[in-house]
Amino acid sequence: MHDRARKPQPDDEGSDWLYWSPPERKWRRVEILAVPSDDARRARIQQLDGRAKAEWVPISRLRVPWADRGPYLARERRWERVRDGGPRAHIADTASSLLSRYVDDDVADFTTADGVLIVRDMQRLSKRCGIGAEVLISDPRAFEEADYWALPWTVGERVIVALCQRDVTPALRMFDEEMRGHQDFDRLVAAEGPRWWQRTAELEASERKLAERTRRSHEDGLAATQQLRDWLGAGHQLGLAQAYLELRGMYSDLFDAAREASPRLRMDRTQISKRIADRLDELVGRATPVVDVAGLRADEDW
Repeated sequence: MHDRARKPQPDDEGSDWLYWSPPERKWRRVEILAVPSDDARRARIQQLDGRAKAEWVPISRLRVPWADRGPYLARERRWERVRDGGPRAHIADTASSLLSRYVDDDVADFTTADGVLIVRDMQRLSKRCGIGAEVLISDPRAFEEADYWALPWTVGERVIVALCQRDVTPALRMFDEEMRGHQDFDRLVAAEGPRWWQRTAELEASERKLAERTRRSHEDGLAATQQLRDWLGAGHQLGLAQAYLELRGMYSDLFDAAREASPRLRMDRTQISKRIADRLDELVGRATPVVDVAGLRADEDW
């Protein structure tokens, strides 16, 4: 018996299969009439309730032989439950990016479509986030597969907040990167005017759909950064995040001023001016500092 979908092969012709009917959003029992080849993309089927004629359909709608429908549908129901209440894709994607800064994929990652936390090494994740394994799997929607646990978004988000509490540095760095990206966009708009997709009144009808998708993507990015900010706030690190960003901004301003001042100082051919210019060039040439918050880092021997 199989609980995972498999692709029909020519040898399956004449057998009954479980079929997903998108228009009805229902499972149906069908007979496979023809599978042209091993790599066929479409198969010819006949629904067995007499409601429809034989038809060619995408082969991906055929999931498992009818005899295997029980285990397969049970697994589908488990996944429906664990996906319930998941975030929008851009939030799940942000959670996945942030989690990857704390643990490798062989420990855990998120499904970016619906925010399910896939845990492959429960003990290592538990030690990293400080939440007991028994607590992580206590949600009734959680379930175990052969090589991983699937945990719902409520648990996954709790893990994210706990990681921010125990070691704020990776989250602050990501927050800083996101904010700098938004600030660069704002400066570009200030210097050159609204982007093409923002000038809706000038667009042709054929361009408006793409413009709307681009606008939505931009707004999703802003919302994702706000969510990252909220995770830091939930971990009581928001004030620290704001202070860090203010210091980063001050550093950037000083960096720009020093870079502009050095050539002017060298125009004054005195030893004092040269020493000051050399010192400024040395400072400007250093790598940009990153925050390392003492007292908030967890033991990294894990």
